[in-house]
Amino acid sequence: AQRVLTAMTEFRQQHPNAKIEVVAARARFESASRQPGYDDFLKTLRDNNVQMNFFDNGNTSRQVIHAKGVIVNDQVLFTTGAVIDGSRNKVDISTALPPQAAQSFIRYFDESFSGNATPARRQELLSDMSRQGVLVDDSVVRTPYVSRTQDALINGAQNKLFISVSDLTNPDTTKAIIDRVRNGVEVDIQYREIDPRSKLLLEQTMQQYPDKLRVENISSWDPRPHYNAIIADDKQGY
Repeated sequence: AQRVLTAMTEFRQQHPNAKIEVVAARARFESASRQPGYDDFLKTLRDNNVQMNFFDNGNTSRQVIHAKGVIVNDQVLFTTGAVIDGSRNKVDISTALPPQAAQSFIRYFDESFSGNATPARRQELLSDMSRQGVLVDDSVVRTPYVSRTQDALINGAQNKLFISVSDLTNPDTTKAIIDRVRNGVEVDIQYREIDPRSKLLLEQTMQQYPDKLRVENISSWDPRPHYNAIIADDKQGY
């Protein structure tokens, strides 16, 4: 947390008039009130004109961007790691968006979250981002970009398919993967949790196609992978 606070302070020194906003869960933020240095922490926020935007866990209307990241001017960094991370026992992936993709995401963020974009405008912004490779399942207009991409990668793989997920708990998805095995695709699966039906289906398929399907439970890996990935034919991935 101190490194994040220092970075915001340095940013304020370089950009005296820029807007700095922190979105945080009120309960978790206030739970630190008895820790040493909390008052100094609040003073630093006030001195650097950092705006706090709190939400309550019970507020179901709140829109959430699950992809953690940072926007600085015209640059965007996506990461699977938390901005202030409480655990070091995991492997995270970070990527900087290319310039055009970053501009598309910033427009979407500014208009849809900071502004009041209409559903039709959200659709335009989401479509523009998708052309740049940034996929968002918007809760307001209920776009299925992410699920469609996952399905396309699984069903479109011709030679190889690599899947590493935290949860493999949808038997229909498992059946789609098995279908690729039966069509000659080499499939590698890594999972941390799996439902009983999917586990049984995969075990049966491995007996039938031992050279085509490899399945590994990685729940005991240390550090643990903190990401989900699907890679088709070593060419396209999500």
